[in-house]
Amino acid sequence: MEHLIRICSEKDRQVLAWLRQRVGDAAIARAAAECGSNAKPYLSAICRRLGDAGSATHHRAQRCCRTVARNHPRHPRVPLSVRRFTNFCRVSSPVTTLEPRVTLLKKRIKATDEKLEALKEARKAAQKASCQAYKQSKADRERKVMLVGEAVLRRLERGESDAADFYRMMDEALSRPADRALFDLD
Repeated sequence: MEHLIRICSEKDRQVLAWLRQRVGDAAIARAAAECGSNAKPYLSAICRRLGDAGSATHHRAQRCCRTVARNHPRHPRVPLSVRRFTNFCRVSSPVTTLEPRVTLLKKRIKATDEKLEALKEARKAAQKASCQAYKQSKADRERKVMLVGEAVLRRLERGESDAADFYRMMDEALSRPADRALFDLD
């Protein structure tokens, strides 16, 4: 029968087995053919089709589908304690239940790894830009100091500034012996 009907879960297999006992393979095959599409119909479509046929057997199948649905642990009429207990005690094959979860988790891990790599790249780019800005500001300061020094020395050479004031200023500003020796301050 599974070659005629789309089975999505273990519960679908159980309902199909129950229908086969109650209604018979011929009625199920007829209902699958009546669905009319090229693809295999879902079990719920088969149950609807069996319910629409009108015979007592089909009505029993329809009632059976409703009963199966009503007895489902997640049905709202089932007490919450029973639903929780059924969820707790649910036994299914680990391959069917874990495989989709594992693939979902693998996809999530891959997406998280990609986000992490993007964040690392962004942090590296920000650090590189910050380092370049620091180096540039340091180079600009050194260039300013050099230009100011050249301008002051040019004014001294041309006689536009007082040499005594300049040497007094340098005497106060310089403390290292190598720097003081440059200006003959010792």
